[in-house]
Amino acid sequence: MTTVLADQEFNASQITLVSPEPTTTLIFSSPSTLNTTLSLHGVPLYKLSTVDAAAERTTISHSQTGDVLVTIRRRDVLPSTVVFSEKSQGGERKLKLKEWLREDVGSEGWRIDTPVGEFVWRTDEEVRLALCPADNLSHPIAWATGDPFGLVLTRGTEQFREEIVASFIILEHRMRMEAKYAYLKERRFYRAKIATKFV
Repeated sequence: MTTVLADQEFNASQITLVSPEPTTTLIFSSPSTLNTTLSLHGVPLYKLSTVDAAAERTTISHSQTGDVLVTIRRRDVLPSTVVFSEKSQGGERKLKLKEWLREDVGSEGWRIDTPVGEFVWRTDEEVRLALCPADNLSHPIAWATGDPFGLVLTRGTEQFREEIVASFIILEHRMRMEAKYAYLKERRFYRAKIATKFV
């Protein structure tokens, strides 16, 4: 049975009732999570921009109006933050990143609080990252796709799409950096191991 959700009644528990879900896909113009454009049905929708070499500040802007919707600040000393502007879907909010997107011990994923409820990003062997209602981790409502690189969204996610996009690029960037550091660490280890054979 398919349940159509009214905008005013949508929440994390209700979304699990929608079956089957029509999907839309935000396609990235490049595999980057720092500088790229996300298009919907071939029309540019969001622009991701990171101008500093350290990738400390990333903005998500509306491609058509140029309005900055989300600003992500990655810091080493001060708390990292995510700022939703007054032009964003949920209105103006400034949040500490570790409080908005936090590790979820039970699922080994990351939990986000949205105006419509709590959701959890979990890792997945097939789709890498999948977003599920916190009370139904087997029912993804958004997930990554690799060819082309994109973000698949089910019906009902439109009203907090910017939070989905922001949390996705934060986690995807973080996972890529962790994989890069692990590779470099392993490479240094093997180089050192080989060098000792000739000492």
